[in-house]
Amino acid sequence: MIFYNKQLKGNFLSLFIEKSSAPQSAAELQSQTIMWLRFPLVLLVLLIHVNPQNKEIFTPIPTIDVSHLTIANIYSIIVRLGFYFSQVTVPFFFFTSGYFFFYKVREWNKQCYKIKIKKRLKTLLVPYLLWNLLALCLIISNKCMGIWLLHKPEDGFVDYLTNIKPGGTLGLFNLE
Repeated sequence: MIFYNKQLKGNFLSLFIEKSSAPQSAAELQSQTIMWLRFPLVLLVLLIHVNPQNKEIFTPIPTIDVSHLTIANIYSIIVRLGFYFSQVTVPFFFFTSGYFFFYKVREWNKQCYKIKIKKRLKTLLVPYLLWNLLALCLIISNKCMGIWLLHKPEDGFVDYLTNIKPGGTLGLFNLE
């Protein structure tokens, strides 16, 4: 027996709970299509970030002998195919976010653009800055704890803060 919750209507899970019916409008069909595409594309984004080509089990494709396939060779082929398919994920999310940014705009003018940008600054930039500030605080507190626990001199901490490279890492756990 399936219990149906009205709060799930419109969620990805509702597609599995509700009885499948044909969409009533083109907008609903578009919404369902995008909802179905998001999940596999999110998995492919994860594949990009995991980067399985750097694993020691990965065999370069030109060196694979098709007549003697091993598990490592099959893994390498699947990873390479996944890598090629994953190249569409970031552009897809980029274009769909741009599409939905302008989706319900009836009349385009400078005022409309300013209102939309102001909304995005509140919903995207503020959380982005807060999370990065939190991450920076955690990194600095980690460094302080390492100095305090391992009795390292404070000079290393000042050098650590002054040698932060833009776009690089802060040398997490590197207390030398």
